[in-house]
Amino acid sequence: EKGGYVEILAEQVGLEDKAIIDIEGKKGGGTALIGSDYQGKGTAFNSQHTYIGKGAQVLASALENGDGGKIIFWGDESVRFLGKAHATAGPQGGDGGFIEVSSPKSFVAHGDLSAGAPLGKAGKVLFDPADVTISGGSDDGANDNDTAGEYTFTATPAVINAGEIETLLNDGTDVTINTAAGAQDGNGVITVGVADTSGDILTWSGASTLTLTLLIFQQIHQ
Repeated sequence: EKGGYVEILAEQVGLEDKAIIDIEGKKGGGTALIGSDYQGKGTAFNSQHTYIGKGAQVLASALENGDGGKIIFWGDESVRFLGKAHATAGPQGGDGGFIEVSSPKSFVAHGDLSAGAPLGKAGKVLFDPADVTISGGSDDGANDNDTAGEYTFTATPAVINAGEIETLLNDGTDVTINTAAGAQDGNGVITVGVADTSGDILTWSGASTLTLTLLIFQQIHQ
């Protein structure tokens, strides 16, 4: 059996630290739309602010033999993803799923993401901001106001933690950071932050790919 289908759409969406959305299935993962559908399209309502707390979980993996599911986190004004979202393939076979964490204005991505596949094709994680910094630090949006029921964050440039990207790539998940689609609210700039003590900002050893799509040109790093 495949997993179910969930939509959570409101002006402000917050999954607090103990929230769990489980749409896993033996033969394939389900679909969870948190704030909107793919790139903020396809639903009747887009959330303005979406917050996923550090202990919150959205699970859309295949449990036996099947493809991983689809998970979208979207906010027109901001997204703060600090929790866990898995859309992995089954251990007996199947392809990885799809996860998007996006906002055209401001977001922080610093959590546990996975769309890998032990035996099949790699899944994908998409980050779709306007401008973004790949940060070697530990910025997790800790200075934001995340009081329950109030998720109107200060507009700051999008930040993706470099360690999160490395974990995904080493886990067998392809990663795309696409600033072109959201560039109407920025300049389509991807900034790579300060290197770590080894002199690297991003390193990985797996076969997964990192695609950086800027407003005016494309770079692919492997």
